[in-house]
Amino acid sequence: MRKFWGFYNQNSQRVGYRTEVRRLLTLLYSDFIRQSQKCLGLLNDQVGEIPDNLQGLLDSNTIDRDDVYLFQAYYAPEVQVDCIVTTDQRLIDALAKHYPAIRTRHRDDFLKEYLGDSPAR
Repeated sequence: MRKFWGFYNQNSQRVGYRTEVRRLLTLLYSDFIRQSQKCLGLLNDQVGEIPDNLQGLLDSNTIDRDDVYLFQAYYAPEVQVDCIVTTDQRLIDALAKHYPAIRTRHRDDFLKEYLGDSPAR
């Protein structure tokens, strides 16, 4: 949520705030964050333990430490995860190489597919 609101604040205050950015932020908030079927908020005591070998990738700086929340959510008990959606190509490449079982999607590819299947907003 911090990343979302930071991105929103950073972009919405710019002169020439682009319509497509506004549309994507509105879509993310209204269609994902506010939809309990698509978004589940986790408290600190609800996140999952990261396996030691994946923790090693985080510790080696192969994966950005700021992305630890993605893995905490991925491994959270009672959470069903299909893939990790990110803009971090380094993360996508590292997981494809070291953890191919963890499916990743680039945000732009995910949104193209999602918006292609959704009615115009």
